[in-house]
Amino acid sequence: MPRVHKIITLLALLVSFSTAAVKLAAIAAPTQDQTPQNQTLTGAVRLIETKQESEKVFQHDIVARGLCAIVLTLTNESKDVTYSLQRSNITIRTEFDAQLASLEPQRAYDKLMWKIGSGPAFAEAGIIRAIGEGSRKKKLQKSVLAAAIGAQVTLAPGEEIEGAIFFDLPKDTKTLRFSTLVVGEIVNQKTGERFPLRFPLSTQQ
Repeated sequence: MPRVHKIITLLALLVSFSTAAVKLAAIAAPTQDQTPQNQTLTGAVRLIETKQESEKVFQHDIVARGLCAIVLTLTNESKDVTYSLQRSNITIRTEFDAQLASLEPQRAYDKLMWKIGSGPAFAEAGIIRAIGEGSRKKKLQKSVLAAAIGAQVTLAPGEEIEGAIFFDLPKDTKTLRFSTLVVGEIVNQKTGERFPLRFPLSTQQ
């Protein structure tokens, strides 16, 4: 009888441990309905780093002035969540793990107007000799400043935005197609959650 009692006790312990293990597994495994909120925010990127692409998008060769751009499209597919982000939190992470900060659109515009590193008098004289300062300003304001993404972006439910982000081209870099655009912090205005989004430029649309 004592031996039978020990066997029954062992069986009871095994059943107890098995039940506890099943409960733990159920807790650890997320259900299919637990979808992260940020999956309702989708996006696409387009890298502009050649003369042909630049002239097609901006009607000007920004690459010759040492710049490149990324056209970012973001779509809020949520029905009740508003997202926000800041342009200053958008960077490029290169394949060599270097980080490129985005430029203020006005700085990109100034660089295209030849005002950086030369002085207003020289810049204005050079532009007048070329195609006329007034015409050049209007063209760049329309194609560069107007195309730039806002400093603060807010995406209401169902809303989509598209805008350009400008960067200095790294020296001795042939292409940025193996880099990643990083939107460092997006805020879910409903929950306060903050999360990043990453877009590999090698899979751009």
